[in-house]
Amino acid sequence: MTQGRQWAVVITLLLTGVAVILFLWWIDSEPSELPPPFVFQRAPTSVGRRPTPLPLADQPNITIASKSYRHPSGTFSVKHPDGWQTDEAEDAVLFTAPDDSAQYSVSFRKAAATGSTDLNNIVRGYVQSGWGDLPKFKLEKVEANTSGNKSFATFSFEQVALPEKIVIRMIGQALLQRQSGILFNQTFLLRPEAQNRLADIFQSLSGSLVVNPSPTSSAAK
Repeated sequence: MTQGRQWAVVITLLLTGVAVILFLWWIDSEPSELPPPFVFQRAPTSVGRRPTPLPLADQPNITIASKSYRHPSGTFSVKHPDGWQTDEAEDAVLFTAPDDSAQYSVSFRKAAATGSTDLNNIVRGYVQSGWGDLPKFKLEKVEANTSGNKSFATFSFEQVALPEKIVIRMIGQALLQRQSGILFNQTFLLRPEAQNRLADIFQSLSGSLVVNPSPTSSAAK
């Protein structure tokens, strides 16, 4: 084999290897229907998937902020409780109560073609992958609305609060909805003691989601 042919073979093998690597990278980068529950780190405790709430303190009545939150991506805006801490991710936002007694999050991802996906199965998998390995996890109920564009799940689990190592029961709600070609997941986590004072607030938040809002219609925070 001549030297020219040898170089041709080497170059062909290199190009083939690069093509294979790019193809495998493309497969791995394909988005799933819904991102896994996200985690934000905030010293001294972690929040998001596994909150470690502090002991409940007497709190004033919780109110909704006068201006809606608008995600930096411009994908959505949503109402949020006034005074709660805001943590952002590329495809999500998390609001945490000052006493860590409750959390509210919104995440989003491009949806598959309408009618090709069972939202009940997606929300069930989302909840189980996020909290299913926690002590005494229980998926209470999963149901879809009549139009098939929303699915709702309720669940519960136990959480160990550090550093006291107190076992705390947590209640969770996940609302998955398909809107304008996007899957939105709204998740609420709270301690049972906070349920009465947050029930109406959460109901208002879940219905306040606006897709592709005008920048003038809502504030960043």
